[in-house]
Amino acid sequence: MRLGLLVGAFPADVGERYIHYYFNFCEARTWYVMLVLLLWLAGGAGLLVYCLIDSTKLTVESIVQPKSKEKHYYLSTTDQTVLFSIPVVSIIFLPILIGISWSRINLLSDICETFVTNGYRVGYIPTKRTMGILVNRLIIFIIGQLLMNIHVALVFCDTSTKQVVLSILLVLWQIPLYIATTFAGYILLHFVHTLTEYFVHLRSDVLYKNESIARDEEDGTLYNKVLKFGGLPKRLDRLIDQVRSLQAIYGSLLFYEFALNIYLLVASMYIAIVILINSFKNKTQNTNPPWWCAGYILLGIHHYMRMAMFCHAGEHLRRELFKTLSIVSQFGFVQNDTALLALAIARRPDQLLTIAGYARMDRTALSKIFYLALLAVIATTNLKLMDNYL
Repeated sequence: MRLGLLVGAFPADVGERYIHYYFNFCEARTWYVMLVLLLWLAGGAGLLVYCLIDSTKLTVESIVQPKSKEKHYYLSTTDQTVLFSIPVVSIIFLPILIGISWSRINLLSDICETFVTNGYRVGYIPTKRTMGILVNRLIIFIIGQLLMNIHVALVFCDTSTKQVVLSILLVLWQIPLYIATTFAGYILLHFVHTLTEYFVHLRSDVLYKNESIARDEEDGTLYNKVLKFGGLPKRLDRLIDQVRSLQAIYGSLLFYEFALNIYLLVASMYIAIVILINSFKNKTQNTNPPWWCAGYILLGIHHYMRMAMFCHAGEHLRRELFKTLSIVSQFGFVQNDTALLALAIARRPDQLLTIAGYARMDRTALSKIFYLALLAVIATTNLKLMDNYL
């Protein structure tokens, strides 16, 4: 996988009958990488504090005090609390995500080895699709984070040097952390796309077998030959077991991923709406348009798209699995094979991929998240309008 070359954590070359490992991580190296990432995180947090603290009075209170008195930069105490909660919550969640992702990095080799042993290959189309998703999300994140950092620098930094450092250097500091904490999710997405393609292939193979048997109805042993040598039940079990192994490894990671993105989505959209409301309240929308609110909107879109890519992939996988089981059950019914029919019924899972067992990873969960975020934004906006009116 090309993503493996990016982080050095996955087999980079998958051939027809072999796996070539460019990087072989052991537990000691994994802990070294985690330590470096945590030190990188701590260094960036220290640089952020340096940029926000007042140069004249070095106190903790001066970190969260606005340095600019311009009306178009006005933020209330509640707005400032929500704004500062974004980096604080991110810094709390990032070590958790780093720990879960990199402590299980050696399991990726086991998954890939089982994947290839079972006869599967990581296809070109899932690779291209996953890398395209990664690039799109990364570009939106960088642009949104840059605009947000510029806004924070203009409001809370007292010198131009600190403003430049906060606006540019901290964005560059965030890119390695972003890749290091999100690569596991994209690898999971890559596997889900690949397994979905294999369910489609299995369904097509069942239809082909059915047509072959229908053409040669006189050969009574053809059905047993096709079923046994084709390994239909075993192929179905292997695919389902492969999905369950992904769920067992990455279920907890998805929980923290969704929890962080839901909060950041609500907080980013709240700040964007607050900036617009304050701009109209202070009547500065014409003289100083609040262009920086576009950064918070882009970040909110990014966080929603991060959750949407998992839910859409899980929904697609579930549909293809159910279509495959339906075709297999019909195939067993037509051929009067009660064993195959019972297998298809027994293999129908209640929940295929879940967010740590709390919710199914499909479009239903995405709709609930969207309505929850929309309700939170509407409620906070109404409170802000009432506060302004009073």
